[in-house]
Amino acid sequence: MGIRSQIQKNLSIALGTSEVTLLEMVDAYCAFANSGRVPEPFAITKIVDWEENVLYTGKKTVRQAIPSDTAYIMARLLQGVIERGTAKRANIDRPAGGKTGTTEDYIDALFIGFTPDMVCGVFLGNDDRTPLGPSKTGGIIAAPIFAKVMKAAHENIPVHDFVKPENVIELPVCSTSGLLPSTACKKTVVLPFKSGSEPLETCNQCTQ
Repeated sequence: MGIRSQIQKNLSIALGTSEVTLLEMVDAYCAFANSGRVPEPFAITKIVDWEENVLYTGKKTVRQAIPSDTAYIMARLLQGVIERGTAKRANIDRPAGGKTGTTEDYIDALFIGFTPDMVCGVFLGNDDRTPLGPSKTGGIIAAPIFAKVMKAAHENIPVHDFVKPENVIELPVCSTSGLLPSTACKKTVVLPFKSGSEPLETCNQCTQ
């Protein structure tokens, strides 16, 4: 998905304990927003002379990094981070997903988020790695910056949703057990599943 930094070999890597650049993270998140496709980043889109003759055009290279159904499921799950998780301050009143990040002692605060149209990464930290301060988490200080930037960036872009592949189904499940809800389940959430992997059993953990 575009990560080129050396990844440390340790058991806590799933928690994000190996550092990568913000550009790498933004590039990787493009896969979730773009049906699994990741672009090769480039800084210069076009160079023109004083007569508007095009001297150089940046080369757009896009590759399929992960399957489209996996990308869609990740996009839907990361929508939940904004809708009911740690990034409620990143809500921009249109389909969007993302993930907050906060390092130990509040040294770094991050939010990487996306819509079907673009991806935005926000990083906050001091050059000397001194803590940002108590409770300065990604959800508290980075997510609002994302929301302000993305609302402005999408001002003239119509609202549309992520494209659901044909082999993905979405079902309401019990938020406690992850199984099909029974009449006793008080809270449900709609989740995506690859066809054939959806739950078939009904929840028996909730009580009236």
